[in-house]
Amino acid sequence: NARNYGIKNSTANYIMFVDSDDIVDGNIVESLYTCLKENDSDLSGGLLATFDGNYQESELQKCQIDLEEIKEVRDLGNENFPNHYMSGIFNSPCCKLYKNIYINKGFDTEQWLGEDLLFNLNYLKNIKKVSYVNRNLYFARRGIQSTTNTFKKDVFIQLENLEEKTFDLFVKIFGGQYEFSVFKETLQWHIIYYSLLMFKNGDESLPK
Repeated sequence: NARNYGIKNSTANYIMFVDSDDIVDGNIVESLYTCLKENDSDLSGGLLATFDGNYQESELQKCQIDLEEIKEVRDLGNENFPNHYMSGIFNSPCCKLYKNIYINKGFDTEQWLGEDLLFNLNYLKNIKKVSYVNRNLYFARRGIQSTTNTFKKDVFIQLENLEEKTFDLFVKIFGGQYEFSVFKETLQWHIIYYSLLMFKNGDESLPK
């Protein structure tokens, strides 16, 4: 895993992930670093926009969620969490600036589905304060060749493991503050959507 290799060999104080197919704002590093320092937080992030094919400003699907009220990790554990997840703000490792000192677990190499979500949850359980730049700083290219869009026979095992691991981390992060069933419904809907997409794009027959 290239990202785990980068984490293991990094000597920097901060880490940021950028996919080679995506586009970033020219000031993304400065914006995230300034946000992190001014708010004395352990994680800073921005909004993500998505696009198909070639980048066209007029065709961007921009994120419109207001993140100004999020100051601490516990602020994520509210009724808006499903919206944060579906927007890509929470589950993606992109458009975020992490403190290297708090990354004690890399990306789960056994979990090809939802490994980004698990990475962020593992990071959140180690910190208290978060901050966000309320502006689209990262532009992700949508495509059908990604791992989550390619059918694999162990998809159902992956789905079951993801839900179990996510629940365990929710308990560690939010305790009894957040009712997991609220997010579980959103997670399952998202999983069903990508499962259907995998089946549609896959050449293999469904597992029996």
